Amino acid sequence: MNEKVSQAVRYLGQLTDSKLPKLLMLTHAMGGGVDRHLAELSVVLQGRAHVLLLSPESAGPGLRLQLPAVEQCGAGLELAFDWPEQADLLWCCLAQVGITQIHVHHVLNWPADFWPVFLARELPFDLTLHDHCIFSTVVREQAASADMQQWLVRVQRCFARETRVQAECLQELARRAPRVIVPSQVLRERVQQFFPEIADQRLLFCPHPEAELQGIYPEPWLRPLKEGQPLRVLCLGMLSAEKGAQVLGRVAREAEKQNVPLEFHLLGSCHVHLPSCIQRHGSYDDHQLQELLKQIDPHVLWLPAQSPETWSYTLSAGLHAGLPVVATGIGAFPERLQRRPLSWICGIQFSTSQWLGAFVAVRDKHTAKDELVQTWRPASAHAFYTAEEGGYVLTQARCLLEGGEPLDEWQLESILWQGKPVSGGWRSHWLRALWYCKTSPVLSPLIRLIPYGWQRRVKRLISRAPLHEPPR
Repeated sequence: MNEKVSQAVRYLGQLTDSKLPKLLMLTHAMGGGVDRHLAELSVVLQGRAHVLLLSPESAGPGLRLQLPAVEQCGAGLELAFDWPEQADLLWCCLAQVGITQIHVHHVLNWPADFWPVFLARELPFDLTLHDHCIFSTVVREQAASADMQQWLVRVQRCFARETRVQAECLQELARRAPRVIVPSQVLRERVQQFFPEIADQRLLFCPHPEAELQGIYPEPWLRPLKEGQPLRVLCLGMLSAEKGAQVLGRVAREAEKQNVPLEFHLLGSCHVHLPSCIQRHGSYDDHQLQELLKQIDPHVLWLPAQSPETWSYTLSAGLHAGLPVVATGIGAFPERLQRRPLSWICGIQFSTSQWLGAFVAVRDKHTAKDELVQTWRPASAHAFYTAEEGGYVLTQARCLLEGGEPLDEWQLESILWQGKPVSGGWRSHWLRALWYCKTSPVLSPLIRLIPYGWQRRVKRLISRAPLHEPPR
């Protein structure tokens, strides 16, 4: 038995013998808000439960299982299973460690035959809705009003036609889950309106853990603005058409044309053409963000999203930094910014001139040098994720998966992640090639003639991973 297998055997023994509950989280492993949420959950539940992550591989039909460190200074373990060939090994492994609770966070990129197998086992599980994919198959006739129909159109523009399978899967999971968790009240209302069969007592409104951990965000404050100095407007994160990339481009271009004292910055990536007057600072890692915000020193954070979000960690970053915020009145933005000083909610249908007028008013607010006398206290989130009792983890329950012998050394060696070949390299090369084509001075004008929806479909044929900028 080689050393890696020996270490894995010892690790599985330690995890199996641990008296803490073992939670299995099923996710898409594509980064973004879902990964951020799972990282928060791991921190919140540290010392109270072991959090295991199961996700599809970025390429191919395999599944990847990430097991946490059992000891404070120890290391975790990563296993890889070919699906469906090693399905029995997966269930045996989960039975061996003693899974006591299951939580589904996303169904994107999973093998199509995984979910029927999962549901056939009739295991209890929680489901969190992190986006609006579940509404992809809803027809407009189900909307009770014209406003609701417009909302539905905006939601469905975010998702390609191939998401029908994922939407139907989410709907079936929501019908059968004992608890369906949503991070915003507006999303809870929408689920109730379009899926009344999901009983109220099963549909729980629970803001993300940061709402419980943060408590009170710092009050927003006005950054110094000298006479004649432009107002620095910052857009943050991976900006797509749905998140308002084209709105940013139009407003920045018009501000330059009219010589309006506004300066637009983008900290993050964007795969839609933007005018050169926008200062781009490139992508960032989460741990760098607050320091980068200090360097750019924006006067206001702008969230020009054209489709609703369920939470928005981008907004959270602005709240942590005490930035004034301008946002469209859609999704969770109005809910999270309710009664917050120096926060402006603007119409989703705002024209370019209306946006310019809004930012001129924000600039006037800065030059007026009004003193803030109000301390903002957002509505307290009830303790759910952080509750020792009666919350997310209740008691040490019995193992959900019965039977199955412990894995022997040969089985374990076959699923050790370290021994698996890296797959999907060609996808990485093609994604990089797409990025250079979109930013090439020669090719980008031709690519802009291709409708955005077509561009997105071609990219998704290669991968559903974000089209990140190459490292600088």
